[in-house]
Amino acid sequence: MKNKKKFIYISICFCIFIILIEIISYNYIYGKLAQTFEGVIHKRFTLDYNGCKILMPTYSQEKDYARTILFAHSRNDRTLSYSENKRPVIFFGCSYTYGQGIKVNNTFSSQVQKYTKRKTYNIAAMGWSFSQIYSVIRNKNFTDVIDHKKQPEFIIYTVMFDHFNRINLFDLCEYINDKYSKNKNNSFSDEVKYYLNKSYTFKLINAKRFVKKSDNLIMVQKSIIKKIINITHKLYPDSTFVILLFKDVENNGNYDILSLNTWSDISKINNVKIISTEELTDKNLADKEYKHKYDIWQNPPHPNEKAWEAIVPALVKKLEL
Repeated sequence: MKNKKKFIYISICFCIFIILIEIISYNYIYGKLAQTFEGVIHKRFTLDYNGCKILMPTYSQEKDYARTILFAHSRNDRTLSYSENKRPVIFFGCSYTYGQGIKVNNTFSSQVQKYTKRKTYNIAAMGWSFSQIYSVIRNKNFTDVIDHKKQPEFIIYTVMFDHFNRINLFDLCEYINDKYSKNKNNSFSDEVKYYLNKSYTFKLINAKRFVKKSDNLIMVQKSIIKKIINITHKLYPDSTFVILLFKDVENNGNYDILSLNTWSDISKINNVKIISTEELTDKNLADKEYKHKYDIWQNPPHPNEKAWEAIVPALVKKLEL
């Protein structure tokens, strides 16, 4: 009898322990934490820009993107003229596309609009990466931002090196979960892994193992951008998705991750073009002439209006805009 009570007591304590561990793991995955390239965990933050509170939320908090998308859309220069007969262009990206430290009439999208007389939509914000854009376009309010009288001819996504540092723990868990889901019928061990990975604790453990290889994180981010492409193709079947690989201004680097070879699998998707800024200009975009050096919003330096002036004409010519 004593042994039975002891067993029951131990079992209850064990169950409580498991539940507590699961609650803690759930909070890590879906709560206030994000996982970066270097394996450093940091808290999310609220950005105060011109009196506008912008929440940089975790992946799971999609309801908050209704606010951020309106903020991003407001970055367009509404004073610029455009032709009603021409199809518009949508821009996705981070602070590069947003135009951190640049006046609104000199941003990437504004310069394209001035050059081509096409209406442009600047869907970007400081600190954004693939995860944020993916959540934005999945948001039911996204299509309300775009005037659907004319479908966009091009959707241009500016990619820079640091996008691969900006990864949510939830993204890792989802990627691993999809991986186990696809393989669960292959063997008994895969089946066990699949069901164990339903636990938030195992999701967290697997994710922490996964980030030890930078190649894994590249796969995760590329899987997200493939999802972005799939959604945009469904929304705008006649549009071409352009990935602009920006020669890195922040780190003065020419990374393999920004090479055309690294993106060859994505370039094979229908209506997708991969373009590197190195193809468009022989200018050294990391040079001080092409980046801001002294500005409250320029730490680290970002491409300035001269950098975009060097890129836009060549890009317009290449895309025949």
